[in-house]
Amino acid sequence: MTARERYLDTVLFRRPPQIPLVPGGPRESTLATWHRQGLPQDVDLWAHLADLVPREAFDGPVSVQADFRMMPLFEERVLEHCGGHYVVRDWMGATTEMTDHKMRNARAGWRLSAQRQVILGF
Repeated sequence: MTARERYLDTVLFRRPPQIPLVPGGPRESTLATWHRQGLPQDVDLWAHLADLVPREAFDGPVSVQADFRMMPLFEERVLEHCGGHYVVRDWMGATTEMTDHKMRNARAGWRLSAQRQVILGF
């Protein structure tokens, strides 16, 4: 199977024998820094990188752990408690309100996003 066929199988949700690695290219400033650090000017970047990484590294299954939440996360905090309600800030920075009942049912390490009732603002 050619690289083109493998790529088409991937984007068409078929089952290619291997998923192609297409990382894109570096910024011009990054490439200039790499040249200053020793990357030869006259070499094809991708061929050079392919020589540095053993082919076997791409033969098995690939698992990538990625957290797509905003970084850094806001600290989850209780801002106010009065009249049977809590006003809290969640990990996204949203200020929300919830009842005492929902707060009592929340366990240690609670995620406010699951308890949200009313969004008061960001």
